[in-house]
Amino acid sequence: MRDVVPMRNISLTEEVGEASLKSPGIATFLAVIPGCGYLYSVHCGSALSTFIINGLLIGSSIDAYNKEQYILASILGFISAAWYSGNFYGSAAAARRYNYRITSAYSDRITF
Repeated sequence: MRDVVPMRNISLTEEVGEASLKSPGIATFLAVIPGCGYLYSVHCGSALSTFIINGLLIGSSIDAYNKEQYILASILGFISAAWYSGNFYGSAAAARRYNYRITSAYSDRITF
């Protein structure tokens, strides 16, 4: 006996193909501007917090440097660089989470 795929599953497969998945590579590229990679992946809260925290850290390290507080500027600069580089990884992970959420929503509806 031949296995028959229900028509409902075929239409779900077409829907998944038409779904707008996010590219982790594009999210990483957009992360050059803090928060934009998250925004691309529809993680608006993370985008806003990343932008604000990066801005505060960078601004604080520049302010400390201008006030000749070089040790504080170095510490804040290091923390800022670490937070900024984490933005790239987090943006790619956000795109993968978005894709997982979309595809799992469809896979839960597939029947065998």
